Amino acid sequence: MNSTANKHTIPSASNTWGSLIKLTLPIAMGYYAAGIAYGILGVGAGLPIWLVVLLSIVVYSGAAQYAAIPLFASAAGFLPLVLGTLLISLRQLFYTLALHTDLPQKGWQRWYSTASITDESYALATTQEQHQRQNNITKINFLCQFYWVSASLIGALLGAELADAIPHLAFALPCLFIILAYEQYRQNRHLFPLLLALSAFIACKLLAPGWVMLAAILCCILVILIRYHLQLGKTLSKENIR
Repeated sequence: MNSTANKHTIPSASNTWGSLIKLTLPIAMGYYAAGIAYGILGVGAGLPIWLVVLLSIVVYSGAAQYAAIPLFASAAGFLPLVLGTLLISLRQLFYTLALHTDLPQKGWQRWYSTASITDESYALATTQEQHQRQNNITKINFLCQFYWVSASLIGALLGAELADAIPHLAFALPCLFIILAYEQYRQNRHLFPLLLALSAFIACKLLAPGWVMLAAILCCILVILIRYHLQLGKTLSKENIR
């Protein structure tokens, strides 16, 4: 009985806050680079510090927040901001669908885990075993958002002076995405996702230059659904033959 109790009371080494901080350290490095850049650019564009930080808490989408800076600066209005955020963050809906069986079953943890999945936390979660994801997903998401919010605050406090002193700050987020894509490829060695994303981007850049991101996401979704349907058909055919 004592040994059984100890299994439930003593946390796994991979489930402790210290181990998860080490696990998310590469994300932290990328988030602090991109988040500080976002904070500097936001304040440099005339946004107040409180708004820069509030967007990181409520929106929590690096790409959408970068895109929101010129919209806020030009007083674009509520509707363009909402639509832009929705379209840019649409991909995160599919992250949630892919991990829905690994999310907490109920309570605030399920709500928070559902709302806070990002490209980076999803990439990290997919490299773990299922039982690890179930135990760690809420803590990983919280740590990632803490990194992003604190980085945004640091960047906003540094002020607009650094916006002109450090060139090409807006490229920090794409660099982070490139690193994540490379790390996922190293982990899984699957070329299909990379080739699909690259092909969709090139095609949509040529055919729909004003809607590149949304069009590329929709193309990828369509190809993945067709591929899944074909693979399912082959599996059912083999089972029927047997």
